[in-house]
Amino acid sequence: AVTGRAAATERVFQSTKRQHLPVKILVLQIGRYGDMILTTPLFLALKDVYQDAEVHVLASKRTHDVLEGLTCVDRVHVYHTSPVDVYKLIADLRAESFDLLLDPKDHSSKESTLLARLVGAEVTVGYNYGAKENYTYGIPSSETNDALIPPLHAVDRNLNVMTALGHSVERYMPVVAVDDVALAKTMRVVPEHPDRSTRIILNISVGQPQREWPVSKWIELGKLLTREARSVVVLAAPVDHAAAERIVSQIGHRAIALCANTIHETVAMISRGDVLVSCDSAPIHIASALDIPVVGIFHSILWNSYKFHPLSNIQRVVQPEISISQIADIPIVTVFQATKEVLQELRGYRKTGG
Repeated sequence: AVTGRAAATERVFQSTKRQHLPVKILVLQIGRYGDMILTTPLFLALKDVYQDAEVHVLASKRTHDVLEGLTCVDRVHVYHTSPVDVYKLIADLRAESFDLLLDPKDHSSKESTLLARLVGAEVTVGYNYGAKENYTYGIPSSETNDALIPPLHAVDRNLNVMTALGHSVERYMPVVAVDDVALAKTMRVVPEHPDRSTRIILNISVGQPQREWPVSKWIELGKLLTREARSVVVLAAPVDHAAAERIVSQIGHRAIALCANTIHETVAMISRGDVLVSCDSAPIHIASALDIPVVGIFHSILWNSYKFHPLSNIQRVVQPEISISQIADIPIVTVFQATKEVLQELRGYRKTGG
């Protein structure tokens, strides 16, 4: 009889033959909001291949809430980093007796590798680095994925764990859920126009300073865009609320600032926009999940723009013309022209009944 790890592997593989054997799966994703959103296609693929599986996700304290309302995830475990919380978490995860653990990161992470080992799943998939094979099945490295022409998108990198298990799956789009309470709040701050005229959302908040576009440029872009749309919403995290108010005061009466206190409010506001203009950050991936047209402002690093570029049907990526330049160096006119092109394509799409 086949026992141990080989038996667990066979049980997982047999489930893919539509025999509906119960499989319990844990996906490790303790990164940022954008990372989690771009992992949701993996959850969908798992539900398709392992039809009766329980899909669990280990998420960070900061980002676990973005999974609320998604039917492709059965349970979310929240990773708190204090020693007492980690000890209890590991005990709870071990008690689940997972058949399969997936760590889709394509780069080394001592933290994730340690968590994967402590969980004790019978079959594991992840990036093996160094002399020791930490996972049962390995996936390609970030260097391998970056070197492809074009470099592999994050969605496809995450789906590499399915390939490692012998499955060929289609690319799924990211998914997010629109929360009704958050939607109602955004509607109080940003009312609907009777004529359903065009609304452009400018997201000014990013997670890292090197991804910021200057406030002065957002102001000038907003002024230009009021000629193209009925209203401009300046979307900001609480830390950037003052900057959003300053931008709105300079743009004029067609602009409204919305401070999103939660990820649900960010999702709700983006769902109500016609076009999103944003630097490289999670709102771009939210818009992709909702198929909202996007203008993404990216750094000059080629692999990064390919890895995280928007997946909306209508989208443009704007980058510095010189490879050593920063996002802050991108001219206003370049972003404005890209936004006009997206608006024109959107209007054409709507005229043809799309």
